[in-house]
Amino acid sequence: MKRQIGLGLSAMAAVLGIAAATAAALSPPSATTPGTIVAHGSDRLPNQSAEDWTTYADHVVVVTATSEQELPPTSKEVAAGEGLINRTVRLKVDKVLWSNPNAATPAPKTWDFNALGWEFTDGNQDNRRLMAMADRPRVEVGHTYIMAMEWEPAECRGEGAATGAWMGLGEGSELPYDNKVIGKGEEEGRLQDPPNAARAGVTETAPAGLEEELAGATETALVSQLNEAAASPASSSVLGAQAGCS
Repeated sequence: MKRQIGLGLSAMAAVLGIAAATAAALSPPSATTPGTIVAHGSDRLPNQSAEDWTTYADHVVVVTATSEQELPPTSKEVAAGEGLINRTVRLKVDKVLWSNPNAATPAPKTWDFNALGWEFTDGNQDNRRLMAMADRPRVEVGHTYIMAMEWEPAECRGEGAATGAWMGLGEGSELPYDNKVIGKGEEEGRLQDPPNAARAGVTETAPAGLEEELAGATETALVSQLNEAAASPASSSVLGAQAGCS
């Protein structure tokens, strides 16, 4: 039995960059503490293929999550007694695998990444359940990932934004990469090993993305695909063309 959550959706959209108009469909959690709520949302940009990454990303990087900070719920959520406690996760950029030749902003040394945290209920912020987006990492401290990132200028971030920020493209642009193996590590708050876990979600309506295609491979195979995609006439004609607001 699935249920819908409306409270806190705007806050979640603001944090993760998903479409605010999309309702977050939640799978039924198990027990209060260990159960994880899995939410679904719209991606910011196309992100499943090497062509998507080379078209929309400024950089593709290997990162390690080193620390996290909780973000307090809104006053409206506190008054209602239920809502979301999101997180900012500090990512250390270990390596830049690929850069768009027209990227205006160099890859950073660290990235304060916006991530889901927990849902709280019953007016008690300590009564919480883990939250994760479907088919993507929660981004947990101690784990390593490959991510495609795009610089979003201040003028694209809404009224009152003083600076720009680094953003991911969406579900397919965040790959577990523990022990230098694509698909190995944390996803949806659980540990997985390729290739079986990565292939499990592939269906006719949800075809294979880069994580599924490269499950078990190293960054070398990914870089080869990115370079090939970037060198194609179709991709080279649009490299750097996404400088405006997404």
